[in-house]
Amino acid sequence: MAVIGKTELKADKDAEANTEASLFDLFTFSERNKQFTVDQDIKRDQTKLKVNVAKFGTLDIISDANLAKGFNTSLATLLKWADTSKKVKVSESIKKGDTLVVTIES
Repeated sequence: MAVIGKTELKADKDAEANTEASLFDLFTFSERNKQFTVDQDIKRDQTKLKVNVAKFGTLDIISDANLAKGFNTSLATLLKWADTSKKVKVSESIKKGDTLVVTIES
């Protein structure tokens, strides 16, 4: 898989390792809307993406947006609402204020 975008988001809550949390639980609306640039074209309901969040885990999703290479976007635009609410087992403990690297691959 090729990296098509990367950003850093600041956790708004603590999350202990091996508990379940979602992107909605962990990041504020403004953090989920932080802009980054995509490095390839993305087709809504067709492009499969892997969203890796450091210490958190990985979400396998289908894009919710049509985007051209070089376009600025955010996780809130790229992911369906259900994906931001999807619970994932947290891989490492996260503290409020931690900056987590988010890598989007296709």
